[in-house]
Amino acid sequence: MKRNGGAAARMGLKGKRVFVAGGTGKIGEALLRALSLEGANVSFSYCVGKEKAEGLARDLALPKPIFLDVGDSKSAEEARDAALETLQGVDALINATGVWVRAPLELATPEEMERVLRVNLLGPLYLIKAFLPALRANQDGGSVVLFGSSGRELEAPSQSFYAASKAGVVGMVRALAFELAPVGVRINAVAPRYALSIEKAEEKRLKESALPSIARSFSHPMDVAGVVKFLISEESGIVSGQTIELEV
Repeated sequence: MKRNGGAAARMGLKGKRVFVAGGTGKIGEALLRALSLEGANVSFSYCVGKEKAEGLARDLALPKPIFLDVGDSKSAEEARDAALETLQGVDALINATGVWVRAPLELATPEEMERVLRVNLLGPLYLIKAFLPALRANQDGGSVVLFGSSGRELEAPSQSFYAASKAGVVGMVRALAFELAPVGVRINAVAPRYALSIEKAEEKRLKESALPSIARSFSHPMDVAGVVKFLISEESGIVSGQTIELEV
């Protein structure tokens, strides 16, 4: 595998082929907007909210959104085929899908627990497995970004199975970083605080305008997108196996 780090770094994300799984969520939408501004070629998926997905595609001049049930391996493969048909390859895979269910273990149903683990833990594995041949085919390697959850979120009561799913993502990232390094594919995770929509984050930012970003009580989704942009850029070419917590 060859690398042209200097030239690639100067190019930034312009022309980079990126698939965003879960583009209609709070952080997913921020990712679509941020990547589009950078000139990346973006394809994205939705699971619910087809009308919102189609509206985002129109507003940002993106290709037709792709349906994806991330917890289903066949759906992941079908989404991959559709994305590769549009992008003609993929340089970065971002999984912004996820479900959150808060319930005491004693009251949680098996169906709730299985859904959280299937989407949050098996889902990323299905996606990476589906896209891996395309990622490893790149001359300059590929990058994967997953989403964990901040330590404060994981330590809250009544969400043991959610915490288990996100802790599993951290272990997955560490193990796959070693497994995929020989083929030039990097993998990292971002663990933000509770996500707000762009609109609500702007409102709250105005209320906390006297505070520096790092001291605010929330993570702005566009700030989270900025960290992801760094992780899929050539500027982070030596970073893999890390989970970056976005809080103090």
